[in-house]
Amino acid sequence: MTAMTLPAKPATGFDYTIKRSRRKTLGLYVREGEVEVRAPLHTSDVSIHQWVNSKAGWVSRQLQRQAHQAQEKPRLEDGGHFLFMGQMRELRMAHGKPAVFEQDRHVIVHHTRPSAIPAYLEKWLRCEAELYLVSRTQELAEEMDDLDRLADIRFRKTRSKWGHCTSAGVLQFNWLIIMAPPGVIDYLIIHELSHLRHMNHSHAFWQRVARFCPDFRRHKQWLNDNGHRLWL
Repeated sequence: MTAMTLPAKPATGFDYTIKRSRRKTLGLYVREGEVEVRAPLHTSDVSIHQWVNSKAGWVSRQLQRQAHQAQEKPRLEDGGHFLFMGQMRELRMAHGKPAVFEQDRHVIVHHTRPSAIPAYLEKWLRCEAELYLVSRTQELAEEMDDLDRLADIRFRKTRSKWGHCTSAGVLQFNWLIIMAPPGVIDYLIIHELSHLRHMNHSHAFWQRVARFCPDFRRHKQWLNDNGHRLWL
C-alpha cells in the first residue's frame, strides 16, 4: 500500500490522504479530523479529486461533527470536567501522595507529577466500574433468571464495543461505561445478558431486551450520541 497527501482544492476546502492498494472501489474515511481516500492502484489523481469533490458536503459535515465532539471530550486538567455515572464532575489537582477520591461533586487527584494524572484517573474509574458493574450485573442476571448462565464478568478498554458476550457465558464490558447514566449502564448490561439466551440480534433478542429495559431505544440512542464524551 502506498500513501500520498494531496493539497486542498477550492471545491473541497480540506486536505486528504490517498492510500492505494489492490482494492476495487474508492472509499472515503473521516476520523479524528483527518480525511483519507482509499483507492485502487491505477485510479488517476484527477478521478480521485473529482470523486472527492462530489463528496465534499458530506466530508465537511463529518469534520464539523467531529470538531464539536472533540470539544465535548473530557479535559484531564485542573478545573476540567468529565461525566461519572451520568453526572458532571469537576477535576481538582493537588501535589501529594497519589490518590483519587470524590468530594462535594469534585474528583480530587493527588499526584507526584502531572503526566501521571490520566493513569491515576483511569485506575480509579476502572475500580469504580468493577465494583458497580459486577454487583449490578449479578442483580440483573438474577432478575432475568440468567445467573446460572453467567460464567464470568471481565473488563477491557476497547474502541469497537461497549460490551461483549461469549458463547461460554463470559460478559466483557468497557469500564469507561461507568461514566454513563445508570439507565444507560443498565441497558448495556441487559443487552449483554440477553445474549446469554440469544447469540444474535434477532427479534427474540430485542423482545427480551425490551422486557427488562422498556426504554432501551432511548438509552441506546444516548450511547450513540454521547459515546465520545466517555472516552479518555
